[in-house]
Amino acid sequence: MIGAEVTLLTALLYYFGLTRNQAEAEYLGFFRSHLSASVQREMLGSVPALITPLLLLTTATLVWQLSSAAVERFLAARPRLCLSLTTAIVVLPLSAWAITRLLPQWWELGLPLSLATGAIISCYAGRLWTRTRPPSEDPDTHQFSWTASASMAAAGVVVVLMFWTMGVLASIQGRSAAQDFVAGLADQPSVTVFSEEDLQLNAAGVRVAHFGSGRYRFRYQGLKPYTYSSGNLFLLAPTWRYDNPRVFVLKEQDGMRIEYGWP
Repeated sequence: MIGAEVTLLTALLYYFGLTRNQAEAEYLGFFRSHLSASVQREMLGSVPALITPLLLLTTATLVWQLSSAAVERFLAARPRLCLSLTTAIVVLPLSAWAITRLLPQWWELGLPLSLATGAIISCYAGRLWTRTRPPSEDPDTHQFSWTASASMAAAGVVVVLMFWTMGVLASIQGRSAAQDFVAGLADQPSVTVFSEEDLQLNAAGVRVAHFGSGRYRFRYQGLKPYTYSSGNLFLLAPTWRYDNPRVFVLKEQDGMRIEYGWP
């Protein structure tokens, strides 16, 4: 049993890390698969993606534990309000859609988050209403009841929606990390590449020098390092733009020397 839980946790950490790192790489202009990153590296990428949702989830759980008894007493005394809350799974997504019409970039997160929150509220209100409603005076009247199987099905839906929400949040955080990296690109260390052959690293802001003698006849200055993976160095042009991304991938090999320095 413990092995299955560890396997599931590992798979989730890998998925969230991969989602975040893929979003970051695609924003910069290449595919994450080009990095050939290890499982451990992808799992480490899930840490910043999970800190915020886990903190919010832990806080919400603590608040619920402290207030659940009072909420149940309040709703139990108002069965109509309790019944109306079962529509939250429809009302909240519609409300999120209406709100995010002014901020459409938030709809990507607003849809799964509102669905997950609405499902939790609807399921809780339905279960509570079943427990506290007055019995029907007509024995032939069928009344809806919240059964254990309904709870299991609802829990599965909520779990899927929560994973969807966290996956979207991981993508947003990945793009945000890429934007922060690009915003501070001028303050990143610079890379100077010496090569025996012309590497044709042509981009605005890259200074190219050609020497007539010596082992390294070509020099490229001004490039910015992004990451190093599996023998490949990923470099960004100093004038990188989202509408014209330039990412250079240099394979570690003889006939090339790399120097790092600060602007």
